[in-house]
Amino acid sequence: MKIELLQKTVLFKGMSESEIVEAVRLLRMRERRYLKDSVVFSLGQNTDSMGLVLDGRVIMKRRVPDGSERIVASAGEGEFFAEAFACLK
Repeated sequence: MKIELLQKTVLFKGMSESEIVEAVRLLRMRERRYLKDSVVFSLGQNTDSMGLVLDGRVIMKRRVPDGSERIVASAGEGEFFAEAFACLK
């Protein structure tokens, strides 16, 4: 896990390296890698996780009535995504 990147995020800002390591453990954070254009999760799919982009960019899209897709949001390095979905039950 990139500790120096985590230290720059809102969630971990101001925390020491050892505090971040402990938080990562307690939050059961895990690093996953995805190939370009992979689907991380789909709208309507239940998730209890949120994502943090360590490298690259995540694009959130929504299919519209005409069948095309529209970009509704994106997240780059150091940014979180899907936090609202992770908090909803």
